[in-house]
Amino acid sequence: MTGASPDIVIIGSGIGGATLAHGLVPSGADILLLERGQRLEPRPECRDPRAIFQRGFFRDAERWYDGDGRPFNPGNYYYVGGNSKFYGAVLIRLREADFSALEHAEGQAGALLLFPKGIDFDAIDGQPVHIVFGVVGPKRATGEHLRTLARISRLLRDESTRKQLANAESPKFAFDLIESHDQAAK
Repeated sequence: MTGASPDIVIIGSGIGGATLAHGLVPSGADILLLERGQRLEPRPECRDPRAIFQRGFFRDAERWYDGDGRPFNPGNYYYVGGNSKFYGAVLIRLREADFSALEHAEGQAGALLLFPKGIDFDAIDGQPVHIVFGVVGPKRATGEHLRTLARISRLLRDESTRKQLANAESPKFAFDLIESHDQAAK
């Protein structure tokens, strides 16, 4: 800080405070970031979800009170980085390679996802989606890919088949149903 008092005071170094501070740095303002907690020392419990969330290893002993005066522990963590330090510590980490495009080696592969109760999938008609097909294959097999999509489209045109698939009792039943329709079409 250059002045006698800061231009901006940010309380908390969690995801909100840290993001705000980072965004304000280019403004040239004198920023004071206040943190109640101390630095978290490296230890095995830092990456153990059970220690953090079930056993409350790092949780402060403070008590808050609800509207009826009953005490409860709010589950706050007072350390540099705030609560986000703990949530971030146990999130799955993906490598850069996990986001690169992959080409399927040979042939095509498909996936069938069935949702008997339906899911919001941003469908054109606004209705819940019960059946999702996914097809992947090598770039050079666009003709094969389009033929597969056409077969899926023909299969799903039949309302009875759609209902049977959506209510399939097992993956084997769904596979056998698709296989029988595929054989009948040949």
